[in-house]
Amino acid sequence: MRNIALAFLLIVAAGCATYDNFTTLFNTYYNATRLMMEVEDEFAFQRGKDNKDKPRVIVAETHTLQEESIIARPKPEFLDEFTIPANYLQPVKTKVDSILIKGSKILANHPKSSYVDGSIFLMAKSHFYKSEWMPSQIKCQELIDLAPNSDFSPATHLILAKNYFMQEKYEFGEVTLSRTVDIAWGQRNYDVLSEAFRLQAELALYNDDIDEALKPYRRAVAQSDDGEMRARWQFEIAAILFRKNEFEAALNEFARVFDHSPDVMVEFEAILYQAACLARLGRYDEAAEHFAELQRNANFEEWMGWTWAEMMNMERQRLHDIADTIATYESNDQLERSTLERLPGLRVALREKEEMLTGMERHADTAYIGNGAVAAYYYQRGLDRFLAGEYREARQHFAQAKVVRSPVHRDAGRYFDLLNSWEEKTSFALPIMGRIKETGTGTDSLRSEVAQKLFEAGRVHEQLGNRDSALKYFEYAADLCPKPNEERARYLFANARLIEYTDYDKFEELYEEIFDLYPLTDFGEVARVKLAYTEAAVKDTVKERYVNGLTQIGSANYGMAVRSFARLAEFNPGSELAPRSLYMAGWVWERHIKNNDSAFVQYKNLVDRYPDSEYARDVFPSVIYAMAVRDGMDLDSLESSLFPKRNSSTEKGDTPNDKIIPPPPNRKGGQQVPQSRIKVDPNQFLQPSFNLPQKALGSDSTKTNPSFESLLEDPLKDVIKSVIPQSKDSEKDSEVKSKKDADKKSSKDEKPPSQEVKKVEDSKDDQSKKSDAEKEDKPVVPKKEGQKADSSSSGQPKGK
Repeated sequence: MRNIALAFLLIVAAGCATYDNFTTLFNTYYNATRLMMEVEDEFAFQRGKDNKDKPRVIVAETHTLQEESIIARPKPEFLDEFTIPANYLQPVKTKVDSILIKGSKILANHPKSSYVDGSIFLMAKSHFYKSEWMPSQIKCQELIDLAPNSDFSPATHLILAKNYFMQEKYEFGEVTLSRTVDIAWGQRNYDVLSEAFRLQAELALYNDDIDEALKPYRRAVAQSDDGEMRARWQFEIAAILFRKNEFEAALNEFARVFDHSPDVMVEFEAILYQAACLARLGRYDEAAEHFAELQRNANFEEWMGWTWAEMMNMERQRLHDIADTIATYESNDQLERSTLERLPGLRVALREKEEMLTGMERHADTAYIGNGAVAAYYYQRGLDRFLAGEYREARQHFAQAKVVRSPVHRDAGRYFDLLNSWEEKTSFALPIMGRIKETGTGTDSLRSEVAQKLFEAGRVHEQLGNRDSALKYFEYAADLCPKPNEERARYLFANARLIEYTDYDKFEELYEEIFDLYPLTDFGEVARVKLAYTEAAVKDTVKERYVNGLTQIGSANYGMAVRSFARLAEFNPGSELAPRSLYMAGWVWERHIKNNDSAFVQYKNLVDRYPDSEYARDVFPSVIYAMAVRDGMDLDSLESSLFPKRNSSTEKGDTPNDKIIPPPPNRKGGQQVPQSRIKVDPNQFLQPSFNLPQKALGSDSTKTNPSFESLLEDPLKDVIKSVIPQSKDSEKDSEVKSKKDADKKSSKDEKPPSQEVKKVEDSKDDQSKKSDAEKEDKPVVPKKEGQKADSSSSGQPKGK
């Protein structure tokens, strides 16, 4: 009986496990697997890889673009294929999310079923396709820990390595790839093994190590007992050498493919690229025999587009050879008569070859639309035109190459964009530069704009690898740009950077000029370090920067003015001119650029950093008011909190209705205002425009803020007088101020007037101020009833 009971329990347990697997498979796991197949089919279709039985497109490396960053090394290009573009993912995003949901259900409801490892693998792939590298990595590690010998283990290790690469954890990725190879060998998973070898090779090529790139394939050919796989990996060895322009070695390796058992497609590829190697070695007759063999074989008929593309490449190479021969003859002044007699025939042959190639291109455009090999041909044809200086023709070929996905479509797009940018900038800048040099005219703003375009054209040439052209355009930009414009330091710096190792004397001269004229710029600091100067070498530059800001205002270069003032305050926070510069920066933003938010930021910085300066006291009420308006505070409550009424019975000498403006925030005894209130109401915060704030010139300065002109040398005074409008009736204003000071002194011995008398006097004072303002065309701010009279200089505009 005991044995019978035990057997019954085993049958029930086995039945439960079978039932659990059955329901899990047909209710959830099967649907998740089906969805994943649909997702991957969609990705293959979007990438143009819906038919896997297509020959590979291999392009020999030629001219390379310079990267934008000269400091940070760019990521390997092969990583781009791991990222699914948003437009590819969008049609199947719902399916990918559904796979994640179904996998979570299996893990929660059927944790002991046989489909747990498969569900985790599907979830890892789903996260990977969504570019969620860390969640995918976690799922991969979870599966490896749970089932290290699972059938999904090789593919899981491969995905884990890709996740590491995408997170720039290259060392972890290399180690994981090595483990992937070992596990895939053990399970004879050749698809994963080939992909792992490819990634190892691509990483080695990224590090310019050809031998290391070839090593995994050579080891695989030696160890494998599968003749078809040996042929495939032998082809990969030859392809790497072909990409690196090792055509003689590649030709021998392609021939060794037939020592194994290649399938039909590998056989076609081997013959095709043998012909390509022969053409690039100048053995055109032998190459033509290989192309004829490909055309005769009916098994290769569906791949005629690849054959046609390489035939065009052979004719392109012939055309290039004829052009080089003609150029060599024409550059030699001492040619023999027999050689000279060949030139007309060569020119005829060149023209005929161009017509023949054009006809082949027309045929390819109609017969092989969307073929990646044809697109790669157009890319190489575009490079030929580009290196010959035929930029417009090259741009047309790059446009044809970039629309079809191929190994070169990204570079073709970059060349196309750069040549477009070059055309746009040079077509605008060069004619104007010629007229300016011819006539000697042109405003500073026009010169600055043209110089900027010339500099950008130089950057295009630098990225295209044309160092000499880049240097020429940088020199154009520096020569044309007005010296007060600090952007000229950038142009000089770019020029110096290119000649540092070829013309050190000129390099040092350029850095001296940068340091002398633009010492407070970032480029000036680099020049100081390069020239081994101490920080004490930067002297008398604060006043010059302030003068430069004022000069830029006079020239209507308001952006440069703001930058000059802001840099002064940033690099010289302890200078007496720092608070003035923040005041002026805010004023320019407010009055000329009409950007109230930026003006408020400068005024707020002024109040926070220099609360005891008169400039901060000048703008503080407006700053507080703007912050309060932003938070929607009740203005009456704001007024009562900021301007509390004093008790005349307890504070002797003050009238009951006098209001007191509090000191700026963070000052001792001042009221704290929440820092989050940073919004501006233009109608309340800002006043009408005027020419220049006289406060910034120090006309009402105290001992702590001496007049600005007193800080300047005599030559600089003339600059200020020529730029800044002088105040009218300055002598009269001085007499009025002296009289007011005398009246104020005599009034100390008198008793405070009653409330009624005070109102009358305030009314008269308002009328007097209004009359003076009308004469000088200055804004008038009406004083509220009972408000204490402003203690600043009469008639002085405020930068609020």
